[in-house]
Amino acid sequence: MNSRICQMIRYLFANINTSVRLEDVAAFMDISVRMVRNYCSDMEKFFGTDSFLKWFRFDSGSIAFTGTKDDMLEISSRIRNSDFYRYKLSSEERRQMIFSLLLCNDTPLTVSELCDLFFTSRGTILRDIDCIREDFLLPAETDYSKNKLHGFSLDCSENKRRALIYREISKCGISELFGFDSSQCEIRDVFYGRLLKVKRNIAKVKNAVQEAEKQLHISMTDTEFYCLLLYMIIAAFRIESGHFSDSCDEPGFSSNGLSINFAEYIFKNIGTIPYTENELQQLAQFLKKQNLSCTADEESHELLRYYFLVRDFLLEISKSYSVDLLSDSNLNDYLVGHMLGMYHRIQNKEKLDNPLVVQIQSEYKSDFEIVKRSVHILGDGLGVTIDDDEAAYILMHIIVALERVYSSLPDPDVIIACNTGMATANFLAESIRKQFSVNIVSVTSSHNVERVLSRQRADLIICTVPLRDIETPSIQVSLPLSDVDLTKIKAKLDHISRNLFFSSKRSAPTVSASAEDDHSSIERAKPLSVCDLLTDSHILLDREAGDWKESIITAGEPLLWDKTVSADYLSAMVANMLENGPYFVFSPHVAIAHANPKYGAKGIGMTFLRLKAPISFGHPANDPVKFVIAVSMFDSPSHVNLLFKTMNLLCNSEILSMLEHAANTSEVRRIIGKYEKDMKQLIG
Repeated sequence: MNSRICQMIRYLFANINTSVRLEDVAAFMDISVRMVRNYCSDMEKFFGTDSFLKWFRFDSGSIAFTGTKDDMLEISSRIRNSDFYRYKLSSEERRQMIFSLLLCNDTPLTVSELCDLFFTSRGTILRDIDCIREDFLLPAETDYSKNKLHGFSLDCSENKRRALIYREISKCGISELFGFDSSQCEIRDVFYGRLLKVKRNIAKVKNAVQEAEKQLHISMTDTEFYCLLLYMIIAAFRIESGHFSDSCDEPGFSSNGLSINFAEYIFKNIGTIPYTENELQQLAQFLKKQNLSCTADEESHELLRYYFLVRDFLLEISKSYSVDLLSDSNLNDYLVGHMLGMYHRIQNKEKLDNPLVVQIQSEYKSDFEIVKRSVHILGDGLGVTIDDDEAAYILMHIIVALERVYSSLPDPDVIIACNTGMATANFLAESIRKQFSVNIVSVTSSHNVERVLSRQRADLIICTVPLRDIETPSIQVSLPLSDVDLTKIKAKLDHISRNLFFSSKRSAPTVSASAEDDHSSIERAKPLSVCDLLTDSHILLDREAGDWKESIITAGEPLLWDKTVSADYLSAMVANMLENGPYFVFSPHVAIAHANPKYGAKGIGMTFLRLKAPISFGHPANDPVKFVIAVSMFDSPSHVNLLFKTMNLLCNSEILSMLEHAANTSEVRRIIGKYEKDMKQLIG
């Protein structure tokens, strides 16, 4: 048994209960048919009289695995738990394992020890040792000591040692190391698992990472998750051996923000592994390089910028669909998370390949055009160019959100008609029910469709023959339904659902944003309210301002008077606009001025300024600005939640119209208070 035979077995597992021609196996493995036959013979010798052999069927031209998934697990376990006597390591595998042993051992390894471990000759081990420096590209400052008497060792810093261990083990497939892929049957995975004592730490490390994900609202792909598990398993192994991380590899690396918080959560949740400040910094550095998609960034102030851009973008998209997507907090969060990852990818010149981009462009042609027309809002705000691959991923989020909206509608009413008889008509109806969510109001013959329509309305008629002179939309299909028919029906039903939505004049219900943070010392006993913050002294009506700078200062002055902010905070709001552009002009005629709370925010506060004459802020779509809201908030979930409520309020054209004509401050507070009350009832 060797790694190539294991590869062949995995191929058979992937084609379970299917006879595979030897030629196909040879083509897959890039070997000759004769070699495949040799491997089959080796398999028979390896399993010998074991019952495992009964699950493989061999004949002169094909081979098949005929067992169940449970049998597959048993075979994989059998191979993984076999010893080196029965497993023939390739020279590459053996050198990988010798190198990993040198990395993980604190004392030199002698030739005799290596010969005993790998059951091979002294000459073979010495040749392997000579090849290691060239094969594994040892970095600078790594001393490779070759001493036949005292043994062989690697001398390097702890950080470099861990990086090399990570590099070598990740070559072999990280998920296999942890046993998450049950079809894997490589004995080298067991070797690495034993070397790093994976079984001892995997459960607590996995739980710690998942808990940290949940606590910090981080979204990780499987690849990111497994990479982090490997990093932590290596760290746990080295720390338990008494080796702690050196100082951070990047002296300028900031210890503030999401990455360091995530690192601290992980170590605290593990609990049993001691850690130092250097360990935290190293893990934070690793996490930062992963460019995780998340709902929190290294500074909440920066995160707000992403939310403003997303909402500006969704406002345009909502206009195109005549659907309220602004109130979908899930969509907001997912797009912000995607933008965070996208921005880092573009900055690092990493090209994202979207395997679904051609399919998306084909199946959702008009939707893709809508996104492409508006995606520049996100690109301009971040100073990057968004290509089709990224745009297709953004559209996928929007499609899911639209499905949530349309799913709230009743199923379309459908008439099924057939020209060959009621048996076929009923068969067609049953086929439609299995494939689509529709309300079949009648099953009839094609010549009776007009009579049915005289007493029963319908959104669509699905018929086996073309229908003429009937106003109700219809689609012709064949029996049995082909893939083309199913595609046509889906497209037609999607179109009808959208029309039903538009005609209903309903919008998606507001989805509640983040839950209140009960642990924050700055939270109030009850949920924060816009109306509570906008006292009469914080509502300024029909004030004059010469330019956008003056309007921001005017809006912020009430916060300065009641000592909610310092004078520096007013300057910081202006500087925010100068540095980042008018991104906070998030809706037509509305700007929400704000700054990082570290520049002088002393408490939470909000003001409302209605300008006597609108002013240009330089926003390409939402100028001129009539309303300026100045806010002082901290990095608290409930404060961010309140800001989003304010943005929802000011995206409502009817509310803005009422606020524009409000006669006094009491009227402004009444309008806003009623809106908040209505929203509270709507979301329960």
